[in-house]
Amino acid sequence: MTPTRPLPILPGNYFMLGDNVNNSHDGRAWRKFTVKLEDGRVIEWESQANVNRNDAKKSWARRHGRDRDPDIYIESDIHGHEQGIYREEIASEKDIPFPFVEGRFIIGRAFAVCWPLSRSMRLIR
Repeated sequence: MTPTRPLPILPGNYFMLGDNVNNSHDGRAWRKFTVKLEDGRVIEWESQANVNRNDAKKSWARRHGRDRDPDIYIESDIHGHEQGIYREEIASEKDIPFPFVEGRFIIGRAFAVCWPLSRSMRLIR
């Protein structure tokens, strides 16, 4: 995307912004990670599921009988499974930005569907 070449949004897709709460994730920061392991398994997760807390990694290692913490700890992959991954297990990996969401995955209604909001709506103070 550049000023002379805009980023196209496919029909039925939406660019998501946060909703001003502490745990809101703005679409500009959303990423999808895909890791193919040496044993052939493919693990996919979104950036919000990647937890970098040492206590979570230690807890996973203890519960799975491992003698060291995983390099990557995923709270929930796309199938809802908790994962611990060690760098030496990884055959290949991808990090893809995905700021768009298909309409079928959106629950509820959007308050506003364009940006910037007009000051005439009295939403900006």
